[in-house]
Order: sequence, then structure tokens, then C-alpha cells
Amino acid sequence: MFNELLRNLETNTNDIAEGDYLKDGLYHCHICNTPKQYKLETNGQVYFMPIRCQCKKDKDKAKQDYEKQSRLLTRKQMALGDNEMLEWDFAHDDGSSPKITEAAKRYCEQFPHFKSIGKGLMFYGPVGTGKTFVAAQIVNELVEKGYRCYMTQITRLVNGMPKELTERNKYIDKLNDYDLLVLDDFS
Repeated sequence: MFNELLRNLETNTNDIAEGDYLKDGLYHCHICNTPKQYKLETNGQVYFMPIRCQCKKDKDKAKQDYEKQSRLLTRKQMALGDNEMLEWDFAHDDGSSPKITEAAKRYCEQFPHFKSIGKGLMFYGPVGTGKTFVAAQIVNELVEKGYRCYMTQITRLVNGMPKELTERNKYIDKLNDYDLLVLDDFS
């Protein structure tokens, strides 16, 4: 069985493309000049096993990175609900409130602890002082770390609540599934 598998792999030349060349008895990629095979010797038999060349590995990694970034973007969009807030992160902070930014960063760093004891933050102050921006920074950071977050205005939350008690309980249970719930414009 093992030898049959080896023979099938050995004869599989689907990855050999026009322009690929033999060097030291192995096919090499004509683009990146790295091997597309390796030599396996077992029980006195020699087999040439297919492997991915470096440019194929790089292409696969780039595709994985793109898919990962796409999933992250989708999670952030779902968490924030406003595409403008996608760039409201610590990297885009203008430095106008260093103490608040530092407190928000510490909260993110210690989030597992704060979550376990049910402790949150409350930002208050006049309109235009950056409360929503800091909250979005926290959400962006925690979503990047894999946490499930949801940021909404309190009026949207209340207006979305179903009238029927059983549906209302399901609605509240769904909100409890988030690691972090941010209620904006509380007053």
C-alpha cells in the first residue's frame, strides 16, 4: 500500500510547468529556481516526491494572508457598523489625549482579567471630546486579538429590542455572547 502511494506520487507531474528544468536529477521551478521535487530513498527504492517551490509557497502564503485580513475586516465591520471607524485605532491616534489613550491601551492589554471580573470603562464628557473614537480604538484592538465585540448607539439597541418577552430574552442573550459590548451616546 505504501509503495503504491509512493509510485502514484512519484508519477504525479501536475506541478511541472513549461520552462521547469532538471538540475541534479530534480525538477526546478523556472521562476524561483527552487526544487519542485525531493529524492526519497526507502527499501532500496528511489522515489521523486513532489514539493511546492518557493514561489508557490509565497503565493499560498499571500493568499492566506489576504483571506485572514478579509475575515478581520468583516469582523471589524460587524463590530463597529460604520466603515469610517475601521481606521479609528491606536495607530491613527493624534496624541491629543495621551492619558486616555494609555488607559485604553492598558484596558486592551489586560482585557482577559477585566472581562473575567466584569469590569468595563465609561467615558463621559462634552460632544466632540473623542469618546467614540477611543471606544472604537478599543473595539478595533480587541477584534484584532480575536475577541467578539459589538459597538452600537443605545438608541439603536433599544429600538431593535423586540416587543415579545421571549424574543426580547433571545435578543439580550445574543448581546451577552459578546466579549465586549460598547454602548455609545448613552445620554
